[in-house]
Amino acid sequence: MTDEQKLKFLLTELKLLARKKHCYDGRGGDNLYYYTDDHDATFDDGSQYGLVSFARSTLESMGEKF
Repeated sequence: MTDEQKLKFLLTELKLLARKKHCYDGRGGDNLYYYTDDHDATFDDGSQYGLVSFARSTLESMGEKF
């Protein structure tokens, strides 16, 4: 893979991740999150939120649409 191909791949992966819904998208409304009794599910939601937020903020700082 050339450097350009690697960058295109990374950009594509970031856009796919940024488009995913996370725990604050449409759950509970008003960007509120309701904790469940399942602590593993809560951890997974937080982990996914962090990844999606990272991808979105990275793309926004680059001026990319997602």
